[in-house]
Amino acid sequence: CTVTLTASAPSDGLTVNLSSSSSAVTVPSTVTVPANAPSVGFTASVSSVAAAQAVTMTASAGSVSRTFALQLNAAVPALSINTTSLAFGSVVLNTAATPQPVTLTSTGTAPVTVSAVAVTGAGFAILGSTFPVTLNPGQQATLSVVFNPTAVGAATGQLTITSNSSTNSTAVVSLSGTGTAAPAALSALY
Repeated sequence: CTVTLTASAPSDGLTVNLSSSSSAVTVPSTVTVPANAPSVGFTASVSSVAAAQAVTMTASAGSVSRTFALQLNAAVPALSINTTSLAFGSVVLNTAATPQPVTLTSTGTAPVTVSAVAVTGAGFAILGSTFPVTLNPGQQATLSVVFNPTAVGAATGQLTITSNSSTNSTAVVSLSGTGTAAPAALSALY
């Protein structure tokens, strides 16, 4: 932040009093504009807030006072998932299909924590994931889902992702695949 004067400070500098209307924005109580300088910088520290709020910073020197308005927005965890369903198609019994990715992206303004991931349905599994995991805004994690059928026929399941996301804290990805018998092969010739 910067305090700017209409003219250069006097030869002994100029002390400016600072204040904030909210404890979420802290500023030094005073700054001194150096002698013959037109301005001075300072640091305002901002804490996260649970709800949006307007804040006014005030600078005053003598009888002159100026304000600057800020809008603080709440930090919001949000999780985006790149798909709502995975279809594995036909897969030969006891043969793992090629794993399919599910990408989780933190799309909010605060870190999101994925606390648990669960898979239901015969033959469906997640490979190599450990939870909980926390994703910072913009960060991604990829889950690998595999289908390894143990019975002939259609199979369905669900991948359930639980997080502290402000929207859709429990997301469900539907899973489907079909187990097929191994093709007949020539085993001997007499």
